[in-house]
Amino acid sequence: MGFVSESAGSNAETLFVAGGNADPSQGDRRLATIDPSNLNLSLIGQVSATSENSPELTGTGDAELFGFYPGIFTAFVQGIDKATGAPTGQTWAIPNGLGDQVVAWAF
Repeated sequence: MGFVSESAGSNAETLFVAGGNADPSQGDRRLATIDPSNLNLSLIGQVSATSENSPELTGTGDAELFGFYPGIFTAFVQGIDKATGAPTGQTWAIPNGLGDQVVAWAF
């Protein structure tokens, strides 16, 4: 999960979460928001399922959303469209993944 500015330079933020089926072969990775005032979850769409794990999210003061997708064989950071969950085209690969066993991560 991660907070993201609602617009560039804004003090207002939205809390985004990502997750889904723990079995990576299912390709079920969803993006949603949580309203802190009532904890309601609002589904946005699917995020990239090309990684072994759901992403850890972070945002910028320019209102951009990014995900860190960790994996033993494939790992990358990718821009995420806040309205759809689709990749924004910004991707930074981590060659050969993280290796060994990925059990915890933060971004």
